[in-house]
Amino acid sequence: MCKVAGWEIQSRDKYGSVIRTDIKTARPIAHSTYNPDSLRQEGKKNQQMLQLSLYVAKAEPETPGIDVLVADKFAEIAARITADLGEPDRRQPGNGSEIAWYLPNLAIVLAGEDTFVQIDLVNPVYQKWSDLQDSYDEAYGSDSEEFDEPEEVTDDFGDDYPYFGPQEWSDFIAALAATVWVIPDAGHVEFSTDRGSALVYVDDYRLGCTLTPGPDVSETVFEDPALVGGNWIGSRSEGTFTWSRDLVWPCRYSEYQKFATSVVEIIRSVYLAKSPAEVSIEAWENLGITPDISAFGVA
Repeated sequence: MCKVAGWEIQSRDKYGSVIRTDIKTARPIAHSTYNPDSLRQEGKKNQQMLQLSLYVAKAEPETPGIDVLVADKFAEIAARITADLGEPDRRQPGNGSEIAWYLPNLAIVLAGEDTFVQIDLVNPVYQKWSDLQDSYDEAYGSDSEEFDEPEEVTDDFGDDYPYFGPQEWSDFIAALAATVWVIPDAGHVEFSTDRGSALVYVDDYRLGCTLTPGPDVSETVFEDPALVGGNWIGSRSEGTFTWSRDLVWPCRYSEYQKFATSVVEIIRSVYLAKSPAEVSIEAWENLGITPDISAFGVA
C-alpha cells in the first residue's frame, strides 16, 4: 500500500508502523496498527492492518485557544464527511469525542482529543470487535475481570459542589463553553440559584438547556428579552413552566460560546444572580462518566 501511495515507512514492529505520508495535514505522519489476536478467529492474516490513524490537527497543550482549535476543526471535518457520506452511524460526545461512519469495507472514525484531531481508517472486522469491547466496558466497567451483574442505578446522580471558580461573568461564560464542548451523551450539569435552575445536558447528541423557575418566580418574568430574543421555546408540564433550547452536536466553538452566553443571560436577568458565586453546580453521572466541570474549579 505504501509503495502505491508513495509513502515511506519510517519504523515498524509486530504491533504496527510509523508512516510518513504526502497528505497535507498539520502532521503528515500516520500510524498503522496490527493486532493479530483480534483477527485470528476471523481467519485473517496475522499481519493484516487493523487501523490507519492520521493527524489532521495538532497543537501543544499550552497553545492559546486550543479548545477553539480542536472543536472547530472537529466540527469542520465532521460536516465535510457528513456531506459526502451522510449522517454518521455512531456519535460519542465528551472527552475523547468520536463520530463514526460504517461503510461495507471500511469504518471511518473522526476523533477529537485535548490537543489533536485525527481520522482513523479502521478494518470493519476490528471495529466490530472494538465496539463489543466498548459495550462490555459500559455495562461492567473497564477493569472488571468477571461478568458480574451491573450495579443497580440509583437516583443519586452526583454531589452538589460549592462554587469557587470564576468570579467574573465573562470568565463564567468561558468556563461554561469549555464545559458544554465535553459533556458526554446523557450527561447533565445543573446551575441553580434561589430563583430557579438551568439544566444543561446532552441527549441523543443534542446539546440542550432546560430552565425551571422556582415557585416564587412569576410567569411574566419569561417575557424577558433574553428569552424572547434568544431562541428559547416555552412549554408547560405538570404545572411547571419551562423554557428550553437545543444545539446540534458537534458545532463550531463560537456556537458553544453563544449557547453559554444565552444561559448566563437567563441566570443573571431572570434568576437575578448578582455574581457567579451565587450559582451552585451539580454534575450528574451517567454510566460511570461524570461531566468534566473542572473549568469551574471543581476537580
